[in-house]
Amino acid sequence: MVCTNNLAAPPGKTVYTGILNDRGGYESDVTITRLARDDYFLVTATATGMHDLDMLRRRLPKGACVTLSDVTHGWGMLAVMGPTSREFLQSLSDDDLSN
Repeated sequence: MVCTNNLAAPPGKTVYTGILNDRGGYESDVTITRLARDDYFLVTATATGMHDLDMLRRRLPKGACVTLSDVTHGWGMLAVMGPTSREFLQSLSDDDLSN
């Protein structure tokens, strides 16, 4: 799997990235949160979940020690987007939401 962004973020950080196929074409865009050194949480669009899971499974190297789990039915997500989304979310939280 080739991501268009650097996933070497510290645990607790989320990275928005594209996923490219073997020809360098765009397959999907996802957010990946690094939970721990070897533990990640990937969020993709509702319409592409099965496609993305299949793509990831097919591209695992032979002998890789990786577990992929589809937790779609156990989690929900609310996306707040737009030019003033950060200001809106900051009004709801004491955490620093700046870059």
